[in-house]
Amino acid sequence: MSSVLSSVGAIDVIGVQDGASFVSPGIFGAPDLDSHRALIGDDGRLELPISAFVVRARGITALIDAGLGDRTVEWRPAGEGPQKLTGGRLPTALAEAGVTSDDIDVVLLTHLHLDHNGWVWHDDAPTFPNATVRFGAADWDALVEGNEGESAHMMRALADLGRVQPIDVDGEVLPGISALATPGHTPDTRCTCSPRVASAP
Repeated sequence: MSSVLSSVGAIDVIGVQDGASFVSPGIFGAPDLDSHRALIGDDGRLELPISAFVVRARGITALIDAGLGDRTVEWRPAGEGPQKLTGGRLPTALAEAGVTSDDIDVVLLTHLHLDHNGWVWHDDAPTFPNATVRFGAADWDALVEGNEGESAHMMRALADLGRVQPIDVDGEVLPGISALATPGHTPDTRCTCSPRVASAP
């Protein structure tokens, strides 16, 4: 899908997609889908984009979330049909938006699930060679320490190179952009917002 550019105050935001998820509505509990019927495929599953966002602010280029990576993940939870996530398109989407992997100064992860940090590491090296990777500190304790999954492996590899910087307090993490703790989905899921724009008259 083509990138979408918008501006929030002095901040430029480019939306890009890595792939898509095909999941049963039931994995979200009991959602009201009356106004979202266009998202439901013929097989009854929701088709949702796996998205990321390039943010440019005061000379810094950041990537919020890093897709699923070049992989497909399939599983079947109890009581539900087959679920599928497929990624792999983020590098192409960034190139189409005029962004190279070298351009990224910071990767800001909303949380440490594989469909959000999947491209931080690829072919035994950081995908974004100049970037520091930031995320909620409590997610490291819960999802990396003692965990042998792909996500944990990639994060430990980055840490070994001194490339991670956990976030342990709410506040500004990029010029004009704050990361706020919104635990629930994971112990330290972080939402990003621009308080200056939100508080403007």
